[in-house]
Amino acid sequence: ALFQQAGVLRAGTLEEMFDAAMLLANQPLPAGNRVAITSNAGGALTICADACESNGLSVARDSAINLGPLATAEDYERSVQSILEKDDVDSLIAIFACIGGCDPDPVGRAIRRGVVFAEKSTHAKKPVVLCLMGNARAVQIATSAAFQSNSSSAGHSVFPSYRFPESAALALARVTEYADNRRQPQGRLLWYEDVDLGAVRSRRRMSETAALY
Repeated sequence: ALFQQAGVLRAGTLEEMFDAAMLLANQPLPAGNRVAITSNAGGALTICADACESNGLSVARDSAINLGPLATAEDYERSVQSILEKDDVDSLIAIFACIGGCDPDPVGRAIRRGVVFAEKSTHAKKPVVLCLMGNARAVQIATSAAFQSNSSSAGHSVFPSYRFPESAALALARVTEYADNRRQPQGRLLWYEDVDLGAVRSRRRMSETAALY
């Protein structure tokens, strides 16, 4: 209860702590608990949705998008932009499972383009979490200099990537909880100008002395 009142994030393991810290360091805070998921693997999508729901995140039925195993980088770009432009989505988890020999970098760059175009369209920044399955790190997604110079979100290019969908969901849930706490009124300290601290201390000493007898 003390942690909750003070806005302290409580992690169950050291891994959870670093997962949440990586997200806090590289992405904006979500405005709410409504999360969307896009993936090229239906099983990973279902696992991620279940993990989100189990940890206090809300996944709408039309916000869980299965792009299919043949999804291209362009499919990811369109999906990410479309999802982030929705008013009822606060954050996004993008899952990419390598099927056969593949390179996740083009998909990462496509996700980045989708994020930038959505931000230019809506003027709203939402956290985007990656699950490049088998790869856990903060992904620096490079783009061309011309693209960055025309973008208002050129610095928004580092995305936390988690090895498994459950890890991504849990980290996002922790950060969403923290963001919700930040939105709560801070309260105020009540004080009375006519308080006589000297009299209070004197009465306390008298009470302590009387207790000895």
